[in-house]
Amino acid sequence: MKKIISLCLVFLLFISFPGESLAKYYNKKKNSLISQEVSSKEKKELVIHQQVSPFKVGLMSLIPGMGQFYNKKRAKGLVMASLYVLSLTTALIFHLKYDDSYKTYQGLPSGTDPETFDKWFNQANDNYKNRNSLFWVALGIIGMSILDAFLDAQNISKLSLGKDEDQEKKSLAKERMMPKKKVVSNYQEQPKEEIGIPSKDILPSPYPDPYHQIWSAYSILEKRQSYKDLDQLAKEAPPIPAKEKTTEEEGYPSYFQKEHFEYASGTVISSLKILTSFPSGLAFDGNSLWYSDFIEKKIYQIDPLTGDQRYSFPAPGEDSAGLSFGEGYLWNSDKKEGKIYKINPRTGMVVSEIPAPNRWISGLAHDGEALWCCDEVVGIIYRIDTKDGVILHQIRAPESETYSIAWDGECLWCLEYKNDFLYKINPEDGSILESYPAPTSLGSGLVFDGFYLWCLDKKCIFKVIP
Repeated sequence: MKKIISLCLVFLLFISFPGESLAKYYNKKKNSLISQEVSSKEKKELVIHQQVSPFKVGLMSLIPGMGQFYNKKRAKGLVMASLYVLSLTTALIFHLKYDDSYKTYQGLPSGTDPETFDKWFNQANDNYKNRNSLFWVALGIIGMSILDAFLDAQNISKLSLGKDEDQEKKSLAKERMMPKKKVVSNYQEQPKEEIGIPSKDILPSPYPDPYHQIWSAYSILEKRQSYKDLDQLAKEAPPIPAKEKTTEEEGYPSYFQKEHFEYASGTVISSLKILTSFPSGLAFDGNSLWYSDFIEKKIYQIDPLTGDQRYSFPAPGEDSAGLSFGEGYLWNSDKKEGKIYKINPRTGMVVSEIPAPNRWISGLAHDGEALWCCDEVVGIIYRIDTKDGVILHQIRAPESETYSIAWDGECLWCLEYKNDFLYKINPEDGSILESYPAPTSLGSGLVFDGFYLWCLDKKCIFKVIP
């Protein structure tokens, strides 16, 4: 923070003293009005600065340093550009460190001591905050560069030499002493083109082309019909053959239906893009999807059809993980405090809290009466009372790295990130009933909406046929 404040003070000095040469130009102007002895070289420099446009310089300063170079402030431009490149480079370094530490944190084997988990988690969190701070510094440098160059350009334009004021006064006095000449107007003798009135042939028509409007409407209807035809073809088309996995930045588009699966069950039918840093936990309230982000420490409500954000509020815990909906409330686990919060989804306020079975509860699923909790380290799934957190039942998870769970009314679904598999298990003894390759990489959320499963990844949410 001290470095950021020092950097801001340096920029304030730039703004306070927009250029030492301005005083020099002012003295040149003053001396020229007294002695009228200004060299041709000085006049040339002043004419150049007289043509500076503050608006143009401001646009050029979107690239830090360009506006200063245009204003002949090369030292400023070099400092601005250097600081901007330095901040972006350092931000990139912190981003790479954040990515490495986070992957190390996720790759820790089960049974690792909690201190090691905390160490890598805190390291990833610190690198993330430093990266964001440096990005804000880079944006601040752009803003200060624009402001500094704009002020310099304005001052230079005001202090430009222009015409010699003494010469102008003498010429005005001379004109007053001379007799006025009779001015004869020749307005009627000038053709219309010479006095600024265009001829009839080049006047624009006040009416738009009616055929253009008809064609535009026809094009819109034609496009709508083509979209309907494409939808119908998509429904009747055979399944797309399996192909290699696409990049996360593409959001795993829904038209790669058979990307991960070979059978009808487990097929991805759509996907939604996620724009936050690290989503974790997924819930469905019958109308909207909810997910949390443990880096940004917020809980978001989104439209399941478009992915548009509807609402958000701060998460109650420092390390928000599991999320579920039941009894009209959101349930959110906090791995740092080892608690599960009952949250009013309309206000975001905590209604009550219960102790979690342990501090590594990463997945939650409400079955209508009790709450299922998944432990990602030990590999145990607990069923607890929502009033006091008492353990009612427990089973072994399919894998120790099982991060998320969902309840479909009869069975539990588990999403694990070690081998990226999706399991359907018996809630009585934990036996595996079905299993499919998961569409996610490092899956962090799972929920059942009554018809489909929704799987949360770092970049998007998949809608899957169970």
